Amino acid sequence: MGVLVVDSARCAHDSAHGETVVLDTLSGAVVMITGSGSAIWNALAIGADTNLIVEEAVGRYGSEAAALVRAWLDDVQGRSFLVEHTNGSAARVEWAADFVAPGIEVFDELAEIMTMDPIHEVDPDRGWPHKLPRGG
Repeated sequence: MGVLVVDSARCAHDSAHGETVVLDTLSGAVVMITGSGSAIWNALAIGADTNLIVEEAVGRYGSEAAALVRAWLDDVQGRSFLVEHTNGSAARVEWAADFVAPGIEVFDELAEIMTMDPIHEVDPDRGWPHKLPRGG
């Protein structure tokens, strides 16, 4: 993978209390990142070397934890949340004393509303968030 950064044009995010909430502005999904995933995401937000992240996980927590971290990184990259980082050095993860598997939950129940164009796709009589009837 190499040095990657969160695609800030696609992902609006904020972290608090060990969790990170991401709004995928392309799909409209809300994504909850938990466990060590939040610390990893924060490093990725400013550019992090994913190979180094996995190496650090092996050194701190062992190969089983590193395999979970690698799978999580693959999942996040597979969702196209990351882009190649080209300037500066890679950020480091602020690891917790105890390993908690990184998690990712996607909530897409409101995705259609989140991605609706309120100027062009809204029923003029009922207003937002009521879509125009199909073919209308």
